[in-house]
Amino acid sequence: MQRSDFLKRECELAAERSSKYWGTASINLNIFTFPSVEDKENVEILADLFKDDFQGLNPAYHIPAKISKQELEAALEVSRIPLHKLLEGPDPDKGYPEVKFPTGFRLQCLRGRSRAEAAKKVLPQRARRWVVDLFHPDIDPALETTLIEEYSAEKDPDDGEFYCKIRQYQGYMGPAYPFLKKRWMARLKYIKATKADNFKRIFRDPDFRAQFDIQVDIPGLRTGMKLGVIHKMYGYNIRDLCLNYLGLIRFVFAEKLCENDPYIMRRFDPSTVKAVEGTAPGSCQRDREELYTKLLRGEIFGEFNEQEREVIWNRLLSVSTNRLIPSLFTFFEDLNYLKGPLGSMRRLVQPSPRETLNSALLRIYEGINQEPGYVKIQESDSTITLVPRPEADRADLGIQQMWMLAMRDWVDIPPQRKKADSILRENPTYKESPKVLYELATLTFQSGFCSNQIREILQTSPEDTIARNALLKARPSEGFAYADFNSCKRLICSCFQTATEISTEDIISTAELNNVVKSPTRWGKPSATERKQTKPLLFTDKLHCKENLDEVTPYFVRRSVYLAFFEMP
Repeated sequence: MQRSDFLKRECELAAERSSKYWGTASINLNIFTFPSVEDKENVEILADLFKDDFQGLNPAYHIPAKISKQELEAALEVSRIPLHKLLEGPDPDKGYPEVKFPTGFRLQCLRGRSRAEAAKKVLPQRARRWVVDLFHPDIDPALETTLIEEYSAEKDPDDGEFYCKIRQYQGYMGPAYPFLKKRWMARLKYIKATKADNFKRIFRDPDFRAQFDIQVDIPGLRTGMKLGVIHKMYGYNIRDLCLNYLGLIRFVFAEKLCENDPYIMRRFDPSTVKAVEGTAPGSCQRDREELYTKLLRGEIFGEFNEQEREVIWNRLLSVSTNRLIPSLFTFFEDLNYLKGPLGSMRRLVQPSPRETLNSALLRIYEGINQEPGYVKIQESDSTITLVPRPEADRADLGIQQMWMLAMRDWVDIPPQRKKADSILRENPTYKESPKVLYELATLTFQSGFCSNQIREILQTSPEDTIARNALLKARPSEGFAYADFNSCKRLICSCFQTATEISTEDIISTAELNNVVKSPTRWGKPSATERKQTKPLLFTDKLHCKENLDEVTPYFVRRSVYLAFFEMP
């Protein structure tokens, strides 16, 4: 749309708004009807605002509504108010004219449900009135859309709202409205240009566009959208993993919970999604009891009748027997967690701009160090077992096991430093371990992969590096000199050889006993305690087992996150 056409359309809407405007009146809140689903969180925010600063007369808080001339004239006659009074503005002492309507009449409001519900919470029964801008019912659809989408008195649109509106006006699931699309894009760009650029990037990418469109199908998911970090998502070079996770969201909500029924999808409200995301009522008794209590109270699935709630509830149980319920919110939180293991993996190979990290690893797969008819499965830090499997599985299994090691030990394998000490200074969580980096390179090499970075890591003894660092840290070279530095280093290394290995069974048994946290982190980065507890359990035989767990533990969460990224639903 050209700029001249855009301005012309704006002028037409302004003229339409003026010609179809009856005026403004104070009307009883109890006769209002709204097309939108109530946003309970926004109601509470506005209620708190109105307690301290009631803004009913402020034009920014007016509610627009449609009413026919006959209906309005009948009400004005009962109220003994001439029509022109509605155009004169508020009286300094009495405010706007108070118009009364016949019993049973319902006023069709276009927006403002949250502020109306908030006002009911703070206003006394006898004073429950609100200021309404009244319009002729035969108004231009674009003007009606504009009135509905004005947010001057409520919270600004979130990223998901922007995404859904622009996609709708681009013609997703309906006719295109270039004028309205341009208006919303301009508004998004005004708020933050990066978000507008990121939206355009998604739109040009059919795979990601198809997955992120789930929030248009199911509006309750849109509150988890984060347009501001999309450029980082692309920069991670893990496109395949992100699409797996986003595909799981669509699988759980659209296919399993809604059975691809558009009518059911539209009734999933944000409060319901917020309540169920990151839970596993099919596994965890506490989750099951808490959510079912909310269901009985109507706090979740509020747009469904009792019979429908029970049906969807049973679907929710069946889809959460071995993993957490995902959402767009948990996706972005877990993506932030995966940034840690990703930095470790990049120590092995650097993908080109057109490669994902996994495709870069496949590029350096040489099939070395393998046994015919077998694949190597790592069962513990010190145990690798040969298992009969098709040789075609070797590369994929090898990559998965590298990621598992990175998930266990990412704090010990920070990203490659661009400057000396830059990563450690920026993030004190990292504690670089030459031994763990060597173990990652060794596992990669034994799995059949090889690159210049891997060779360089394997050429250096981690024990030698640890001993050297210990000597220099105890007596810095700036003030001390060892008589025979290499002899001292060999002595320390010899001490390492005296340590005896704890059996794998004992390590796993201890980890399973300790794998209990009352409120484990359900998304994002786990705590240091949770990382320590789950580390011995993040191996192939456990992460890919089919057993259903009966409680949400730190391991349950890590397994759920792993499956979301690495296993197709």
